[in-house]
Amino acid sequence: GGDEARRDLIRMYLRGYGPAPPAAIAAWSGLTGLGPLLTAMEADWELVKLTGPDGRELFDLDGLALATGNEAPPIRLLAPYDGVLVANADRDRVADRDVYRATVTANGRSPGFVLVDGRLAGTWRLADGEVELTELTDLTSAQRSGVEREAGRLAAFAAG
Repeated sequence: GGDEARRDLIRMYLRGYGPAPPAAIAAWSGLTGLGPLLTAMEADWELVKLTGPDGRELFDLDGLALATGNEAPPIRLLAPYDGVLVANADRDRVADRDVYRATVTANGRSPGFVLVDGRLAGTWRLADGEVELTELTDLTSAQRSGVEREAGRLAAFAAG
């Protein structure tokens, strides 16, 4: 039914982006009036209510481990047009404005994005089966090696 489909959307969002405030879940899913449903999911022991560092109420799936904040984010190669950067009005949390601006083309094409330590650090594109990397920030040799490893994984995946 309708409520189960709405619950599925909430679960899907929280698996990828939780913990999150109700407003973020609503913005991503397009659902409104989530308060009663989130409360019901919490009462069913499916969600937990947390308090964020800024005092905001957050929800997450029950039983998931929370990051302590001391873990280094993994290096990631995000797809072209990934919503984290292209469609997110709050992209400042992952990209310096001048670095993001360097990825924007006049014709509106989007590169793949390279995140290092959770921040936009470069771009990538697939050309003739190879992943071409463009560094937009200064990377350490260890970071560069990590990016190259991820690029190798992407190239292997693209080759099938």
